[in-house]
Amino acid sequence: MRAVERLVTIALSDESHPVRESALHATCAAATHHELPYRVVEPLAVAADDFEPVLLDYVLGILAATHDPAALPVVERFLRHPHPEVRRVAAEEVRELRRSRESARPTAGGSPDVRRICSA
Repeated sequence: MRAVERLVTIALSDESHPVRESALHATCAAATHHELPYRVVEPLAVAADDFEPVLLDYVLGILAATHDPAALPVVERFLRHPHPEVRRVAAEEVRELRRSRESARPTAGGSPDVRRICSA
């Protein structure tokens, strides 16, 4: 988890778009193999409004992959985002979070959208 915490810090602090995107991509990849605790990625939720739309896809996917109910209100906010792609991703991740909330056990291997975003 220390590596993921460091990646989150880089995604939040580095000025270079390629470095921020790489850090988010690596975090996303980790989420496809391990269920990340919300507390580890919560700084992304706090700063979500500061990310440009292309990076929001990663952020929303990472938050949903936690399967934590605390991520739901954050992701739901983006259902009204001005960019249609962000709204689409937010809708998919809201469905994922609601599905995981309704099931007794979260799905293994992260959300399908996290795998889609990370493989792009």
